[in-house]
Amino acid sequence: MRLQGTLRYCLLVSSLLLTGCHSLLNLYYSDTLPRKEGQITLAGLHEPVSVRYNKMGVPLIKGQNLDDVYLVWGYIHASERINHMVLMRLTAEGRLSEYLGESALSIDSFMRKMRFRQAADKLYQQTNAQNRRYLQAYAQGVNLWLDTHQDNLPMDLAAADYPVPAWQATDAILILSLANFGLAGNLHEEIDSLIIAQQLGIERLPWLFPVYPDEPIPHAEAKKLQGLNLQPLQQEADQLKLVSRSLESIHLHDIMASNNWALTADLTQNGGTLLANDTHLPIGLPSLWSMIQIETPEWQMAGAAIPGIPAIVLGATPELAWGYTMVMADNQDLFLEQMRPSAKGFEYLYKGKWLPVKQTQEVFHVKGLPDVRENMYETQHGILLNESLKNRSYLLQPLEVESRYGIALSTLSPTNDDNSINALMAIPYQRQVPQAMALANQIKVISVNMLLADKQQIGWQLTGSYPLRKNGLGLFPSPGWDGKYDWQGSAPTKSYPSALKNKQGWLASANNRIVEKGYPVNFSQTWAHPERFERISTMLNATNRHSLTTMKQMQYDQLDPMVAKLQVYLRDPTLSVAIARLPEPEQQQAKLAQSRLMDFDGQLHADSPAAALYNLFLSAFSHQLFADAFTDHPQAWHAFVESSKSYSAQADHLLWQDDNKANASPFWQKADPAHSGKAAIVARALASAVQHGEQQLGNDYSRWQWGQLHRYKWNSLSSQIAPYLPEEQQKMIVRLDGYLNRGPYPAGGNINTVNIASYTMGQDFNTLLIPAMRLIVDFSQPDPVWVMNNAGQSANPASPHYADNIDDWLKGEYQNLPFSQEGQQRLYSASAINFVPGKTALPVSERP
Repeated sequence: MRLQGTLRYCLLVSSLLLTGCHSLLNLYYSDTLPRKEGQITLAGLHEPVSVRYNKMGVPLIKGQNLDDVYLVWGYIHASERINHMVLMRLTAEGRLSEYLGESALSIDSFMRKMRFRQAADKLYQQTNAQNRRYLQAYAQGVNLWLDTHQDNLPMDLAAADYPVPAWQATDAILILSLANFGLAGNLHEEIDSLIIAQQLGIERLPWLFPVYPDEPIPHAEAKKLQGLNLQPLQQEADQLKLVSRSLESIHLHDIMASNNWALTADLTQNGGTLLANDTHLPIGLPSLWSMIQIETPEWQMAGAAIPGIPAIVLGATPELAWGYTMVMADNQDLFLEQMRPSAKGFEYLYKGKWLPVKQTQEVFHVKGLPDVRENMYETQHGILLNESLKNRSYLLQPLEVESRYGIALSTLSPTNDDNSINALMAIPYQRQVPQAMALANQIKVISVNMLLADKQQIGWQLTGSYPLRKNGLGLFPSPGWDGKYDWQGSAPTKSYPSALKNKQGWLASANNRIVEKGYPVNFSQTWAHPERFERISTMLNATNRHSLTTMKQMQYDQLDPMVAKLQVYLRDPTLSVAIARLPEPEQQQAKLAQSRLMDFDGQLHADSPAAALYNLFLSAFSHQLFADAFTDHPQAWHAFVESSKSYSAQADHLLWQDDNKANASPFWQKADPAHSGKAAIVARALASAVQHGEQQLGNDYSRWQWGQLHRYKWNSLSSQIAPYLPEEQQKMIVRLDGYLNRGPYPAGGNINTVNIASYTMGQDFNTLLIPAMRLIVDFSQPDPVWVMNNAGQSANPASPHYADNIDDWLKGEYQNLPFSQEGQQRLYSASAINFVPGKTALPVSERP
């Protein structure tokens, strides 16, 4: 019987680490790994199912019917990712404190307010009988694995001594809800805007949240906050920001990004349509994605799945390919409520009347402690996020001064006719793009740009659910008491943009603004920087002979189009004048930086000196322009730099904001007139870039490398949750760094490159988002599907497939997932694990 529990785990790891040999840990935990050959009996199967693996541990599941395939799918996912699945479910449900203890309570409180469990249950009730059966079969497979592996759990689950509850059919939808939460970033930006508005004032706020290069600065949007005393909300906003950072630090919820494009056969070398997709997620172990291939006599499909969800989210069949990018959707709004205590709890002001705040209670089961009960409060705008409203000891206790305003979160809940789950699960079983697009138009539960290709056509369909606002953009929090900014239902799906045919012969998206300026439906005001889409467009238009090779080259492209835009300003005579006014040695440093950046080709390769200089300059410019305004407001500075994950004030000021307009940005003006103005600020930033480069990389510019500053580091799930664990476990995880984590490796790219490697501008160069998976489908080939994962198939550090994809990912080596028998014989193992029927079979479904 395996040692379980925290103390025994620490003793075991300590003794093994004394040997200095990680192989002993692998040996000790070897029986936690899945079998790859032999026979296993599973209750619920109707007919035998075989599973073969390729060299990277990707399974090929072959069965006679889909019910059996889904059941074995659940078993396989559990065998590789049960620790990952458990933590995603606990996060989505607001139950992490059952696993981590009291330190996770604030995360749980926040996530419980998102009500993902209620949404999942409602969506499940609207799922048809066939898809419920598939979800049930998958859950049964997970539970069959759990039933036989309680004494052979992966290291982290064994250490937690956490009894894993049975997997439910609704848990797949719960995890899908968590994934969708990461597709919308405006909630975090609204929290950031509150912190900044409190400390810098309303007048400066809109300059820090530009919408897009051709959009006006959102002064009108900020006016709704004028005259409000936001200071009492500082503690609330700071607390919400801490919770948001906690969620991001454990990578179980974070902002995502992505690229995709598709081409008609007219633009391809071999006469077949092409589709390419890569999703951008926080770097870490394990990858969110698990590659999989399934097959029955009637169906074949291959691609990327999320453990816990029985669906190939991005992938292909022999007839159809599908992928997505995030829309950067804004379907969450914060409303400020005027509140006062009452004999029964709280009241809030709405259109001149004081209305009762609805009150419910949530119970949190906390590891090692008695249950914690928390009151939750709700207005007509949504649940209140305020921490200070928790559990007043008596009803007439005065409301704390920081809670004069409540902060309500408005979201769009599933409707009674929501067909999202049925549509999502049906798309892979379509043969042609038009039918798949019709289903995509029914998807409300997740907001994406769905891109599709069959052997003749390509198509794009926006999905999701978007509010119709009476007034305002939803960019900043809105006053709730007058009803002026209320929602008026949701936008009809017929208003969603789509494309089936277009003259240029290609479709693409990269989190850019997907509609023309002034489009009647407000899908978002927090688009990504436009440069990735611009670069993709340029490369797609460069030839009509595209192929699998050019798709791979595009996905690994590291040219930043912003460099050419910057070079336009570097030629401005006013900049040369400003440089000439600098004292030595700053003047010479600025001239060197100006000259070197003028000659830069924009390729952000890891070994490039100019790429290092360029990114040092961007960071220096951010500090030179903005940092003095935040000198006394460190919390606001952190909020500002973290909000730059979408189109940023740094880029907007550098490229598009002049200092000679009547309504110019106030950030151009400094206390010292000699330091004021765009040219003076850019000149000092150029000099500062050289200074910081020499401090960090040495005086020999030819030896500078961008990858010396900018690194890939894969930290494990255990390392990510370590701050929430007991001290002894934290120490063990630190000692296990080389066993659990991978890297660092030199990184190229930045937020603007197709091969993204983003960092927090103005903070550091640590890599945040990377292409977590890549998919290419080439319908000119008999085996069209090519994939790449960034880490490995397994979340178990003892597995040979824990991080074995990293080398291929760094080198750009893709895996083929073949449909042909010849390809499968070549790429999958000859041996198989055979699953045979036991007792209690589920009814076999009909063909979808």
